[in-house]
Amino acid sequence: MSSENGLTGRQRNRAAALEYIRRAGGCSRNELMDYLGLSRGGVAHLVNSLLETHDVEIVEEDSRPIAKRGRPASKIIYKSPPALVVGIDFGHTHVTVAIADLGGRVLAERTIAYDVNKDAPGACAQARVMLDGLLYESGAGNPVIYAVAGIPISIDRRTGGMRANMRRSSWAQGRPQEIIENALGMSVRLEHDTNLGALGEMRVGSARGLTDALYIKISSGIGAGLIFDGKIYPGSSGFAGEIGHIKVPGSSELCRCGSRGCLEALAGIEPVARQLSMATRSTIDESGRIITPGHDPAAERILMEAGWTIGRLIADLANCLDPQTIILGGRLGAENETVREGVAQAMMRHAEPAIASTIPVRRASLGQRAEIVGAVTLAVDDAVVLLDSQRTAADATRDR
Repeated sequence: MSSENGLTGRQRNRAAALEYIRRAGGCSRNELMDYLGLSRGGVAHLVNSLLETHDVEIVEEDSRPIAKRGRPASKIIYKSPPALVVGIDFGHTHVTVAIADLGGRVLAERTIAYDVNKDAPGACAQARVMLDGLLYESGAGNPVIYAVAGIPISIDRRTGGMRANMRRSSWAQGRPQEIIENALGMSVRLEHDTNLGALGEMRVGSARGLTDALYIKISSGIGAGLIFDGKIYPGSSGFAGEIGHIKVPGSSELCRCGSRGCLEALAGIEPVARQLSMATRSTIDESGRIITPGHDPAAERILMEAGWTIGRLIADLANCLDPQTIILGGRLGAENETVREGVAQAMMRHAEPAIASTIPVRRASLGQRAEIVGAVTLAVDDAVVLLDSQRTAADATRDR
């Protein structure tokens, strides 16, 4: 019997098994049995079916004690179809491009410094050059079937356009998706970079295994990626998480959006770097790390205050959303323990005590790669769904 979406129970189990095996990086038959809730015989029949269609392969893992007899443990591995996906991360000051197979294995990756704020079309042209170079150098002869790009601005999901107060950005020279697609010569799914960072950390980083988390990117801009019930929440129009443009009481610094007093104009990496250059001997390098010629109390105070300012706002978010964890990413958030301490202290001071005591504040375990990992992950997810739907349609046509 078919379900409402046209899939039989067997097809649903097959799709769920493949997704679990792929996302887990492989699993045992017992783990698959627990996940699907099937009998041992049901899992055995399902695995045999996947083996017959070459969707998975079995790898023997001899992890038994030396004196123990019997068959070695085996692991079911997702067998990547002969195709590639592309992930692109356009930051404010960098471009990263990666290619991966459908098993999620990154085959090649490159990052360059580029002023994307001033020249988004040029950054897209550079991304195409980088992609061609990666495909050539890696020797990957399989076709690219899907691409995902992240940009540091929100796009209206209803119109494909930008927010009115971001018209000064070079992305405003046209519709961002069209600019990217024209440069790359292929269709591209466009996402906010903080959402991709949240996805990367949720799948293989600090939020792995969790269902509710806040990912806060602190770099040239400040934004939040929201994870609810294991899924990215973009908001009804795609503008969720724009915390960088929340006004900080008593602040009047001019922001790139044209307003004054925005959070990122006060605690983003550029204003923090300016404060360091004026008051200390410390500087911030390209990776976001603080270069200090010895112990510098003034530099620590500036970084602590930046973390505190951001943490004061995050405390309000935590009171509203009650996440399992808060993850700090971006050049300033992922690389500086003092900033994390400032955020954590503000959380303890301003969040509801019952919430503050149960929510850890962590630095992103993927560091500044969270966004590109998220882009590749989403590209793989979408590509696999696309291929599976094509196979299901072909099977249905053949069975008629």
